[in-house]
Amino acid sequence: MSANDRQVGGEHYRKQQLQHWDLVKIFEWDYFQAQAIKYLMRYKDKNGVQDLEKAQHFIVKMIEIEAGEGEPGSEYVDQ
Repeated sequence: MSANDRQVGGEHYRKQQLQHWDLVKIFEWDYFQAQAIKYLMRYKDKNGVQDLEKAQHFIVKMIEIEAGEGEPGSEYVDQ
């Protein structure tokens, strides 16, 4: 049995024509892209507006990183 034939905890990804992790591999998405798209793909079948808010949260972080607003993890380093 392949990993795509099995889902742990619900059926929300199995309803998709393509599995999220396969799209991540095909398009070589980074972590933030993958997370945002994961929540967008599943929002209708799992957590609705909460998943849209989670996607938005990842997109806000991507914007901060792309805009150079602080180095990721810098808040954990003593200066």
